[in-house]
Amino acid sequence: ISSALEREFLNEMTKQSIAFVESERLYTTLFNSISHEMRTPITALMGASESLLNDKVGGQPEVRRGLAQEVQSASERLDNIVQNLLAMTRLESGLIKPRRDWTDMRDVVHSCQAKVGKELAGHTVSINISPSLPLVKLDFALFEQVLVNLLRNAALHTQADSSITVNADAEGKECLVTIEDNGPGFPPDSLK
Repeated sequence: ISSALEREFLNEMTKQSIAFVESERLYTTLFNSISHEMRTPITALMGASESLLNDKVGGQPEVRRGLAQEVQSASERLDNIVQNLLAMTRLESGLIKPRRDWTDMRDVVHSCQAKVGKELAGHTVSINISPSLPLVKLDFALFEQVLVNLLRNAALHTQADSSITVNADAEGKECLVTIEDNGPGFPPDSLK
C-alpha cells in the first residue's frame, strides 16, 4: 500500500510539475508579446513628442498636426493594450463573470466594425453572416472585445489595400465566426 501511495503521490507531483512548466512557458510568451506590443506605441509617442518639442520640426502647422495625430493613434493603441490587460486580469481573478444573453451576431459584428473603423479605413471589409443564423447566447461585451482585438490585429498586420472578411454561420448547435485576411500569417515555427 505504501508503494502504491508513493507512486500515486509521485505521479501527482509530476503532473503538477508539467502544468507549472507549461504555465511558466505561456506566461513568458504572453509577457514577451505584451512587451513588444507596448513598445511600439511608446516609441511612437516618444518620437512624436520629441519632434513636437523641436522648433525646426514642430513649428510647421501641417507637421505638428501629423505628429499630433500620431500621438493620438499611439495613445489609443496603448490604451487598448492596457484595457485588454485589465480585462484579462479581471477574468482570471473571477471579478468578471460572463453574462450570457441572446444576441444577434449582426449587432456584435457591426458594433465591432464601427469601433475599429479608423484602423480598417484602408482595407476592404466583407461581412458574411448567414441569414439563417439564429440568435446566439453570449456575453456581448466580452465577445465584442475578442472580435475588436482580432479585427485590429488583422488591420495592423496586413497591407492597407488588403481585404478582411468576417464570416458567421451555424455549425450544428454551434456558431462559427471566422476572420480572414491575406496577411503574412503566423510563422510556421510559432503555430504550435
